[in-house]
Amino acid sequence: MPTCTRCFDVRSVTTASLWLRGRSTHKRPQRKAAQTRHVSSGDSRKSEQRYRLLFQLNPAGMFQSRRGGPILERNDAFVRLLGFSSRAEVPSHNLREFYANPEEHDELMARLRPGGVMTNQKLPWRRHDGAPLSVLLNLRQDEGEVLEGLVIDMPSSGLTGRRNSS
Repeated sequence: MPTCTRCFDVRSVTTASLWLRGRSTHKRPQRKAAQTRHVSSGDSRKSEQRYRLLFQLNPAGMFQSRRGGPILERNDAFVRLLGFSSRAEVPSHNLREFYANPEEHDELMARLRPGGVMTNQKLPWRRHDGAPLSVLLNLRQDEGEVLEGLVIDMPSSGLTGRRNSS
């Protein structure tokens, strides 16, 4: 793998995102009841802190938002990617505002169902100040109205629109 700081394995970032929400895509070995150990509250707190750090320090932008509503949670990479100066500025915005073509957001939302996942969506977005931005978006909707996303800046891709869908 290249040693540049902007390069990372997308699969590991996506797995980290899913682990943060307690929904790993990797199969866990089944354990017999006798082998199952109870997690203490201290272990639980450490685990929560570890995954919170993983979320905050992730080089990819990660967010949660309500479908058609405000951004609920975001990491620092998401804030920087969109050109904001602080995390506090982001919640007043709707995810649709960052699509260069808001109709593409509407199309994705029409295809995304509760429990559904969309991966590797190559999209033209725009930063808070209107500057163009090309991104790779992975998006998941929980069983309700909450969206979880992972956004990667694709600075030299020259994207003009969505190319892949799952």
